[in-house]
Amino acid sequence: VKETEYLEKMLNEEKKNGRVPDFIIYPELWFRSGSKKVTLENPVIASFANLAAKYQLYIVLGSMMEVENAKFYNTTVTVGPDGEVVGAYRKRKNIGLHFTAGDKVALYDSKYGKFAVMICFDVENEDILQETLSHSPFMILNPVLIPFPPINNEENAIYQAWRNGVDTMRRKFEAMATEKMFTIVRVDKPLSDDSHSLGSSQAVGPYCTVLAPTFKPCHFYVYVDLDLSNQFQGNNPVRMRTLPEDNTGNRYNVKSLHINQRTVNCVAFYDRKTIIVGYDDSPVQVWDGFFQRPIFTFPEQDKGIIHLSCSASNQKLLCAFKDNTVKAYNLESKSCDWSYVAKNNIVNTLIIANSVILGFDNGSLGYFIENEIKFYQ
Repeated sequence: VKETEYLEKMLNEEKKNGRVPDFIIYPELWFRSGSKKVTLENPVIASFANLAAKYQLYIVLGSMMEVENAKFYNTTVTVGPDGEVVGAYRKRKNIGLHFTAGDKVALYDSKYGKFAVMICFDVENEDILQETLSHSPFMILNPVLIPFPPINNEENAIYQAWRNGVDTMRRKFEAMATEKMFTIVRVDKPLSDDSHSLGSSQAVGPYCTVLAPTFKPCHFYVYVDLDLSNQFQGNNPVRMRTLPEDNTGNRYNVKSLHINQRTVNCVAFYDRKTIIVGYDDSPVQVWDGFFQRPIFTFPEQDKGIIHLSCSASNQKLLCAFKDNTVKAYNLESKSCDWSYVAKNNIVNTLIIANSVILGFDNGSLGYFIENEIKFYQ
């Protein structure tokens, strides 16, 4: 009951913002139910079916234990916008678990086209995957539960284990998704105090790989374009694009930083994990982009930020404010080194190179030397 109440609250918020999702997917073995039936007689399934009908969407209920004729199955149930059970899929490759294997493909029709459902390791089995792809689904929804490897709890070790997990699956599916023109959405159980899961949720499509913003509990939104055939031209890469330097052009990785109820005017990247965020009416914050949390908030700023620039090499941060003040901060000491007020022109560009360069709305450029601004002639 709590899960459906939470989901309905989220859907109401999304409806106010203009639209609700078309598909919702939960992780593998997310639900435990007193009833072992996978029909509307199961109160858990019935409650989600009611929500699916109310908001006109599809919900893939992760998976749950099904019991039939004294056999146990790891089964995922999909409910649809008509409030009925669209279908039930039994996992076919159960590793080290006392479940009976299923033997059928889960392929469902929708107004968007055919979509498939596969549980966890089934997509890594080549025969089962190719059997599913032979029906040409536009999307595979893949609830998973990937156990976290036995490592210490240091943040760097956790990050590296997560990174290895998502990269392994990304490499497997990128070239295939481009060739077959489908999107696979994997939703993993998040890492929490009572769940030692990898949290490796991601979506791999023909031209884009999107990672969940964190391996911790979160909402992970993905938009799937149904017709990309005329938007991109060119040959497939001769090799799988898996190196960091390959993340350019029409194949790239995306991570997101979720900041609730704040208007963000500008961002700057300090390094691969650290993001500087400038808000419309509040202080600048330094965020850990991976662990989704602010590290430090610069004090005394209440004027609103319009431009940011930073340099990791000299640990400098430049901020341009709405009142036309420019301040330089030292990111190591977290103190203000100097400030400048542009009296006549609006600052619209900030650059940190060998020196600090300011661009103004009248087209002029200025640079700081010995804490004084000089203008290029």
